[in-house]
Amino acid sequence: VDAPAGVLAYEREAGEDRRLVLVNFTVEATDVDLEGHWEVEVDSDGLLDGESFPSRLAGDAAMILRPSVLRPPVE
Repeated sequence: VDAPAGVLAYEREAGEDRRLVLVNFTVEATDVDLEGHWEVEVDSDGLLDGESFPSRLAGDAAMILRPSVLRPPVE
């Protein structure tokens, strides 16, 4: 997985189950452009668990992401 300097990114798969791991080893927040839509399963800061990945990773932080199932808008 491509990632900016200072960010380790890798994907794990087991059958249909996919996860993306991001670790920012820098002190600066970093933009991370990913293909597709991802949801935060675990955020080391505990602030974004269950939210859509905001394409930005805080400094000295890590996240585990899962593919997001796009839900139709509520009418």
